[in-house]
Amino acid sequence: MFKIQYFTGIYFTVLLQASNAAIAKESIQNNVLIAADNSAVDGILIVMILALLVSPIYIYFNRIKNDATRKRRLLQKFSVKDQNIILTMASVAKTDKEIAPSEVQKIRQTIEKLTQRKVSDNDVERVIALASDKFKSRDLQGVVTGLSVDEKRELLTALFDVISADGKLRKAEREYSRRFCKGLNINQAFFDSVWVDYFEQNPNKLTVE
Repeated sequence: MFKIQYFTGIYFTVLLQASNAAIAKESIQNNVLIAADNSAVDGILIVMILALLVSPIYIYFNRIKNDATRKRRLLQKFSVKDQNIILTMASVAKTDKEIAPSEVQKIRQTIEKLTQRKVSDNDVERVIALASDKFKSRDLQGVVTGLSVDEKRELLTALFDVISADGKLRKAEREYSRRFCKGLNINQAFFDSVWVDYFEQNPNKLTVE
């Protein structure tokens, strides 16, 4: 009788251990499955987050590329130097949200002088509409590699042409000039020198607002 109880006890002990082992194995398998599921979810979340982060960047740079392409297409008949001058004039004319007829006329006269071609006010207005209303160095070609002193002088002269066209120097135009100089690495001494030379040759009355 004792032997039967002894072997029965061993049997139940082995059975219990086997049962516990099976439960533990199943638990491990479930944990592995849960971990795999969590990894898959984490992967999906990471992809979604990256897509949300990258999409605006892609849209932004794609818009910049398309914007530059439209500008170059409109001005493709002009040289790179002339394109820079025209876009600078158009941009500063637009920056104060008030495009005076005198500014349009000055831009048209400058284009005709540079290119020896007749252009209409409508042509000028198309360029102004396409130009940025704040200075962006990417609008000008050659900024990355560096513009020469003469090129900077020509661009400043074009800037002053538009600023003085209506006889008013507004706050928005002063801010544009500041950003312009910063973007093109023009120091204050050079700016002042070109300013003095310009207004000595063009004694226009300029009211600061």
